Amino acid sequence: MSNCKELQFKLSNDKELKVHIKEVYETQYSNYVWPSALVLCDFICKNHDQFQSKTVIELGSGTGICAIVAAKIGAKCYLTDKVGYQELSKENLHLNRIEDAEVFPLEWGSMIDSFPKIDYIIGSDCFYDETDFENLLFTVSLLLDNSIDPKEAKFFTTYQLRSSTYSIECLARKWNLKCSLIPFSHTNVNNQVIELYEMKKESF
Repeated sequence: MSNCKELQFKLSNDKELKVHIKEVYETQYSNYVWPSALVLCDFICKNHDQFQSKTVIELGSGTGICAIVAAKIGAKCYLTDKVGYQELSKENLHLNRIEDAEVFPLEWGSMIDSFPKIDYIIGSDCFYDETDFENLLFTVSLLLDNSIDPKEAKFFTTYQLRSSTYSIECLARKWNLKCSLIPFSHTNVNNQVIELYEMKKESF
């Protein structure tokens, strides 16, 4: 069973941005729009001047909603997810008439050959399964090292607080990543705590 919904976001200039997103029920959890994705989309819209004309890669795209929002405000976007998880994001790009975004598989923790240089990385709820954290941060570190400007490249990620038994900040330091919590006014969605982080390389 699937459903197509229209979602609206407000840009920093008070203009509205609409996206149409298809979700597929009774399948893997990546085929839904989760609260963390909505917070990240809202952040991108509130900071749309920062993302315009930038090259952005989304990790763990799922429905592709965050990259679609970034593309609609003028970013060049690459959508990535595990092998076999690309069809829904392709459908949603088509629904939103976005033709210049690219979709391809990316397994976290693997070496990346011939990858596009980017300005920013985005990802919502990537910190879901603790067994993926090391591989995720390896990939983030590699992408930042090979970005357009490693001193300015950043990873923006939203995370639904589910456990207090681990610290993203401590793990990030292992990969020479400076992790900062960004205060954001919409980080409590449906009584769920959503944290918004910015990560960048600590030194060169």
